[in-house]
Amino acid sequence: MTRLAAYHPVAEAVDVGGRVISLVRPSAPDDLHGSLDDLHPPYWARLWPSSIALAAELVGRDLSDLSVLEVGCGLGLGAIAAALAGADVLATDVDRAAVAFARENGRRVLHRRIASAILDLRDDAAVARLGRRFDLVLAADVLYQPGLAGALAGALEHLVTAGGEALIVHPWAGQADELVAFLRWPSRRWDSGGVHLVALRRPVG
Repeated sequence: MTRLAAYHPVAEAVDVGGRVISLVRPSAPDDLHGSLDDLHPPYWARLWPSSIALAAELVGRDLSDLSVLEVGCGLGLGAIAAALAGADVLATDVDRAAVAFARENGRRVLHRRIASAILDLRDDAAVARLGRRFDLVLAADVLYQPGLAGALAGALEHLVTAGGEALIVHPWAGQADELVAFLRWPSRRWDSGGVHLVALRRPVG
C-alpha cells in the first residue's frame, strides 16, 4: 500500500476548458529521481501541458456510456476529465504511487472511487490480463523513450475496440509518427495548448 503522506502532498489547481480542477501531487517531484530507476522516471509526479491539453479535449466531449482507459495516467487528470464527461474510466500507470495519487484525486474531484490498476504497456501479458477492450484509450506524454511507440502500438491493438479511438498527446512535433506508422489506422492531428494531439480510429472489421 502506498502512503501518500510520505510524498508530502500539495494541492495544485489547473484550468481545464474553463473548469478549475484541484489535484494533489508530491510536493517535491525532483527529489523522487534519486530513489527510482531510469526505466520508470517519476514523470507522473507533475501536471504536464500534455495532460492538461488532453483533459481540456475530453471535457468538451460527451462520453456518456463509453468505456475509457488511460495508460500512463500519472496524477489521473485525463481519467478524471473523462469521468466528468460521463465515461466509465480505468486509470492505469506503471508506477504504484501514480495509481495511488490518481485514486486520491478521483475521490477529491468526483467524490467517488475511480477504477485503477498498475499496468506496464511494455508487458504484453499484463495488457492481455485486462481482459477487455475500450471505446477510447488515452495517453499523454508516454512516448518519451525509444521503444515506447512500438509498445504502445501493440497495446492499442489489444485494447481498442473495433471502431474505437486512441487519443495520444505529445509535446514534440513528429513524436507520434512512429506510432501512426506502426498502427496504420486512420488518423487526424491537431495542436492545442502548445502540444500535439493525434486521434487514431481503429477500423471496423
